[in-house]
Amino acid sequence: MSQPPYDPNNPYGQQQNPYGQQPQGWQGAPSTDPFGKPAVYFGAGYTPPPPPPRNRPACLILFIVAMACGLPLCIIGLTVLITGGALAGMGGMLNDMGLGDLGSFISTAVDAMQGPETVAIQGDVTRFDPQAGLDQAAAFAGAGAQFAGLDAQYVRSDGTMDLTATSYNPRVTYSFLRPIEPPANAPPVGAAGNTGGQWYEPITIEAYRPGQVSTITTTGGGISTRIQFVNQGMRKDVGDPTTNPFSVTAPPMRCSFADLWREAIERGASADAVATIRYSEFGDEWTYDFIVPGTIITFNEDCSVDE
Repeated sequence: MSQPPYDPNNPYGQQQNPYGQQPQGWQGAPSTDPFGKPAVYFGAGYTPPPPPPRNRPACLILFIVAMACGLPLCIIGLTVLITGGALAGMGGMLNDMGLGDLGSFISTAVDAMQGPETVAIQGDVTRFDPQAGLDQAAAFAGAGAQFAGLDAQYVRSDGTMDLTATSYNPRVTYSFLRPIEPPANAPPVGAAGNTGGQWYEPITIEAYRPGQVSTITTTGGGISTRIQFVNQGMRKDVGDPTTNPFSVTAPPMRCSFADLWREAIERGASADAVATIRYSEFGDEWTYDFIVPGTIITFNEDCSVDE
C-alpha cells in the first residue's frame, strides 16, 4: 500500500475528514456554558441544564409568615423618597387576592408614607413678603381655616425675606385653626385633654427655601416611617384634633413689617440686620415682637410701642 504524501500539518498521518468539515452538530468547544460553568462540547441534541432556582427575598418570606401566624410586628423601618403614590392601590389589590391582613397592613404603611404636602410660592421668593404671603398660606390651609398667628425669621428692613438664602435659614410659620366636629374616637370630657369645648384641627404652613430636601420620622400604627421629601416652597402639616388649642384666632395684622423696621432703626437697630417678627397673643391682646441683636421691641396691635 502506498503511503500518503508527507503533510507538514499532519506529520503523523492521522486520517482527515474527507469532506473537509467538522461532524454534523459541531459548534466548537466553548470554555463555559450559559451559566458560567466549564463546558466541553455543544453537539447535536445538547440541552443545557435548567437555571438554578431564584431565592425570594428573605424579608418578604418572614413578613408573610409573621402575618399568617399572627406574630406582632412591633416596628418596621421604611425609608422612602416621596415621588408619588406608586403604592396607593396595593392594599386594595391584596384584599382582592384574599390577603386581607396583609392588605390592611400595607394600606396603613402607605398612609404613613405620605410626606407633607407642599406647593410652589407665588411671586419672587428672593423678595418674599411674609404678610402678603398670608393669603396663599390661608388658601393652602384649606376652607374654614382661621388665622392664629405668625412667626417670621430673618426679615430685612424693607419687610421682605430671601427664601433662597443658604448661609442662614429664613422661614415663615403661619398658624391656623379649623373648627371641626368631635372625632368619632374622642375621649370623654376630662380625659386626654378634652375640655368639652369646640374641637379644632391645628394647621401649620411653613414657607422656606424651595428645593430643600428634608427628612422626617413618624411613628404610628406599629410602623416607624422615615420620609425624605422636597419642599416646593410652602409646606403644610396638620396636627391632631384638640379642644385645647395653642392659641385663639387672630385679628388681621394692621402694622406692616417695614413700618416696624423704621421705628426700630430710629431706636438704634442696624438697617443691615435681619429681624425675627412674631405676631402672637399676649394676654388679651395681640402684639408684634420685634427682635434683632441688641434690640427687642414689642409693638401693640395699633402699631404703637409698648413702653
